[in-house]
Amino acid sequence: MADALERFGPWLTVEGPRELSLLVGHLYPQLAPDLLEQCLARCQETAIWSCRPHTSRAGFQRLAQSLQSACFISQAAPYEDCVAPWAQAPL
Repeated sequence: MADALERFGPWLTVEGPRELSLLVGHLYPQLAPDLLEQCLARCQETAIWSCRPHTSRAGFQRLAQSLQSACFISQAAPYEDCVAPWAQAPL
């Protein structure tokens, strides 16, 4: 999975959200194709996808805070308990 994500970034840069929307559109039949493309373009523009195989502590903490504020989790788990050693971002 990590290898696939690393290759996804350069592919998306070259092909763009339109091509991605054509590939995954069947997974979102409730969305009009142009709306899906706009959503994917926004995700790309805001760098919401990380194509690096590492999870930063700051990103992990932001995710935990978001999940807690939405009452999806009651408390955050330690970074080391959730992120595999090979995926932990270097300090």
